[in-house]
Amino acid sequence: PPEVEVSFSAVGGRKVQKVDRRDPQRPWIEDANGHRPLELFFYDRLPPCVQYDIRGPSFGPHVSRVFEQRADGDGDGGDLDADALALSSQGRIDLRTSFEVPPDEVPSIGGFVDRMEPHNDFLLPPEVVLFEPSEAEVFHAVSGARQIFLNTPLTERENAGLGEMHRLLAKRGIGGNNGDFPKYMEQNALRMLQTAKFNVPKAVDMMKTLVKERVRRLPISEPDVVDDLRSGWIYWHGRDRQCRPCLVIRIERIGDMMRDKERTVRSVIATLEYALRYAMVPGRVENWVVIIDLANVFSVVSPMHIGSLSSTAAAIGTTLEKVYCG
Repeated sequence: PPEVEVSFSAVGGRKVQKVDRRDPQRPWIEDANGHRPLELFFYDRLPPCVQYDIRGPSFGPHVSRVFEQRADGDGDGGDLDADALALSSQGRIDLRTSFEVPPDEVPSIGGFVDRMEPHNDFLLPPEVVLFEPSEAEVFHAVSGARQIFLNTPLTERENAGLGEMHRLLAKRGIGGNNGDFPKYMEQNALRMLQTAKFNVPKAVDMMKTLVKERVRRLPISEPDVVDDLRSGWIYWHGRDRQCRPCLVIRIERIGDMMRDKERTVRSVIATLEYALRYAMVPGRVENWVVIIDLANVFSVVSPMHIGSLSSTAAAIGTTLEKVYCG
């Protein structure tokens, strides 16, 4: 018998049923009696990493695509399940093509492409995948701010705020008559609303920041930033008690990047995009902790470069607080 069986269900909805992924329309598969079988995946041997792209409403979700990383660590897209092989003549999907679309169609995750380095063995251990956040971890015990946004019920205030966002977008001629969210903000709309303190016009205006600071830069290819990442000025190291990954920024290692704001921001975005795709568990672990190490900073930063360092630091702050907000 297989070692692992994988199935899905939506919170407040139903279990994920099988579709024909060979057909671009993703029609439901039905047996002779008209019943729709559940979507099940079986593994005799576990691959290093598998990602399932689940789409649709809570009462009609389906697995749209499956990305399976090969044991050799090569790469984005990976080998697909048998039903999905027809999506590509080579049996692979290059995530880069997901970004060869108009800005409104750019996906909300997956912006780090052409990955060549293998994952760390401790990237996503079982205790992270199985972590169950408490009520105090879904909503901050002191401030009441939401910390877990996906696969959890929304409050009346949140539902009302998101509805108002849809209406304002429709009024501004965005997203059709229903004011549908652009894909790049589908998973981030509630985060943006909370960051804007439920000021709907301000939250909608944050879309411009997302397009300017994130969408226009994606995708970012690993070979383009790998040398800067190997300098060790920004990296992931361990997790806290809530299983949130810890982002370490060591200013003393930033080197000549401090005078190149664009190069620095691209390194930051690549690092965050990697974590969003590979280190998070929606509904369980959705945030990170930032540790800024200022040790020896004044021994490596000349007073003549304080201005450029301040500009670069401000750009990093904008990326962390407004582009990847919440």
